[in-house]
Amino acid sequence: MPPRDETPSYSGDIDDLDDLCDAFRWAEQQGFVDAISGGPHAVGTTLEIMLNHDLDADAASDFGFTELKAQRENTGSPTTLFTKEPTYNEGWSMRKIIEKHGYRDNDDLLALRINLYGHDNHGLYLEGYEDSMSLFSTEYGEIGSWSDYDLDAGLEKIRDVCYITAETDYGDNGETFWYNSFKRLTLPDDFDYTDFVELIDEGSISIEIRAYIRESGQVRNHGTAFRSPDITSISSYDWEDLI
Repeated sequence: MPPRDETPSYSGDIDDLDDLCDAFRWAEQQGFVDAISGGPHAVGTTLEIMLNHDLDADAASDFGFTELKAQRENTGSPTTLFTKEPTYNEGWSMRKIIEKHGYRDNDDLLALRINLYGHDNHGLYLEGYEDSMSLFSTEYGEIGSWSDYDLDAGLEKIRDVCYITAETDYGDNGETFWYNSFKRLTLPDDFDYTDFVELIDEGSISIEIRAYIRESGQVRNHGTAFRSPDITSISSYDWEDLI
C-alpha cells in the first residue's frame, strides 16, 4: 500500500456499529497514512482524526456505543482501559503520596511511576472488599479508595471496545500507519465489579500511578491508569472480527 501525502478524512456519518464498520473498511483502503503527531498515542490520534472524531478525554465511550483502542501491530505497550483517581482520605493527595513514597527519577525529580499490587511496592498496596478497593500505605494505613460505583463507571466505558491494530512504516514525513485489523471485544452483561477485581488479582489488569513533581513545585499527574499489559489476555472478553 502506498503512503499518503496528507491525512484522509472520512465523509460518512457514524451513528452505529454498521456505520463504524463501513468507516473501518474505508480506513483500511487508505493504505499507509502519515502520523499526525509523534509519541505512543499517535496511532490512536491519527485514526480518530481520520474518522472526524473529537479528541477528548470524556469518560463516555468514543461513539456512545463503543470505545476505540488503537495500537501498533505487535506492540509490547500496555493498553490503557480508563483512568480513575482514588477518593483520598482526609489529608491525602497525589502530592503527599509522591512526597511520602516517591523516588528521584533520571531528571532528579521526585516521582512515582509504579504498578499497584496486593503486596507492597514502594510502601503502597491494594486491598479489595465487597464494595470497594482501598489503597494502603505500609506506614500510614489506608490513604484512599475506589468504590464499586467508581469502578463500574470505568467498566461501562470498556464493555464494548473496538480494538484496531496498524502496521507501521516510515516515510519522508516520519512514521506511517496502515490500519488493517479491526476486532470487537465485549464483556458479558453480568460482568461486574467483583469480576473486574478478579482480573486485577490475576494480573490481566494492572493499576498504575504515573506522577511526578516538577521543578516549579507543580504536580504532573498523568492519571492513575487501569491498564492491560496485553488486552488479548483478558479472558472475560468475547472477540469477533469486524471486517
